[in-house]
Parts: sequence; structure tokens; C-alpha cells
Amino acid sequence: MPAAPNLPHHANDEVRVYATEIRAPSPASILRLAACLSMDERMRADRFMFDRDRHVFIAAHALLRHVLGIALGDHALRFRIERYGKPELDGMFDGAVRFNLSHTHGMAVCAVCRHYPVGIDVEAIDRNVDVEALARRFFAPAEYDRIAAAAPAARSEIFFRLWTLKEAIIKAIGDGLSLPLKDFAFTLDPLSLTIAPQHGEDASSWHVAEYAPTATHRMALALRRPPGAKVNVIFQPLELDRLAEKDPRQNGG
Repeated sequence: MPAAPNLPHHANDEVRVYATEIRAPSPASILRLAACLSMDERMRADRFMFDRDRHVFIAAHALLRHVLGIALGDHALRFRIERYGKPELDGMFDGAVRFNLSHTHGMAVCAVCRHYPVGIDVEAIDRNVDVEALARRFFAPAEYDRIAAAAPAARSEIFFRLWTLKEAIIKAIGDGLSLPLKDFAFTLDPLSLTIAPQHGEDASSWHVAEYAPTATHRMALALRRPPGAKVNVIFQPLELDRLAEKDPRQNGG
């Protein structure tokens, strides 16, 4: 395999996080965004029953192609799905560029970096969910206790802060079964991570951060890097219509 080209826009210690809001896009915007996708991606989009879910999927994958085009320059983008369902770049960029994509009602986000496993998760927090039941089932005991002890009005936000952080870790690892959600835990304010020792994961190897990109969304980033290594996170919002700009870097399948 030929060596991957230099990535001039991304330093070794740099993680770029891109976000786009998806608020009632026009049919014309959706058509332009869908034209950026591969045939397989368009077929997957067509399987959604509801327009809102289909529009979010289309916008999220247009975002991914747009930001990878920025990172990789004038090269066709080809993807493969690894055995746990996580998409990766195929061909000459194999292993040189890591990325992760997440989307929810109203927003899509993507993280791109060199070499290091990276995970990102975004959730809409204005949803009616039984946060105590979910936390009791999936979270570590201390995390559940934190939610149960909070004032009722604060429980939903605490839950989604913890959920996005945990999902970001799982997505960075790629094999969620290897680290059950109950076997690692976060504290908040200040943010810290502990991992059950039987998994051989060093919590100090993880850079984790959380964000509130809008009043109704929570987002978290997780990156596994050598303990103490510097991480420079650059956050960049993108307008939805920018994702459909004509650019040869978005081509590929």
C-alpha cells in the first residue's frame, strides 16, 4: 500500500470537531446534500420511514464527506465497515486518519484526527426519556446514584452528560462489548474517568471533553492517546448549505 499523503491541515496533536445544525432543511437543500453521497449512502437514507430521520442521516453523511475532503485534499473518499460496524477510510488513508460521526434530532457532528482512536456523541436533550430507568440499567452505580440524588429538574441534563461521555468512549474503542458501560464511570464538575482494572484500560490514556453546542444538545469527545500527550481540540460550526458546495474532494463511494 502506498504511503498516505501528508495531511497539511491537521497536526499530530490536533482534533477537529465540526458541527452542523439541521433545522427544517428545505427540499432543495436535501437534494443538494444527497447529491454529495455515494449510491450506497443514498440507498440507506431511503430506508428511513420519516423525513426528519432521513434528512438528519443525509446531512450527517454530507458533513462527513465535507470535512474529510478538507482534511485529505483532492482525493476520492472510499469507506469500508470494520467488523464491529464502525466505518473507516479504505485505500491509501487506511490508519492515517481517524474519524467518528454522530447525529441526533437537529444536529450532526464529526471528529477528525491523525492516528488516535476517536469517538464523538451528540444527543438532543429535549426528549422525554426515563433517565432513572436507563441509568439504573446501563450506568455504573455511582453514576446512577448521582442522577437519583439530583433535583428532578436536573436529572435529564446529568443523564445526557454522562451518556454522551460514555458513548464517546465506546465509539472510540470500536468494540463496545469489550468495555461494558457499567465498568467505567465519570464524575462531573470536575470531569474525571475511572475504568475497572480488569479491562486493562488506562484512564489516563483518555482525553475526554464535553460541550453544549446548543441549548438543547449535549456533545462529548473521547480520544485515546499516550498518557500526558497534548491534545488541541478545534471546534468549528458549519452552515448546512456549505456541505453541498461543489468540491472534487467530496467525490467517491
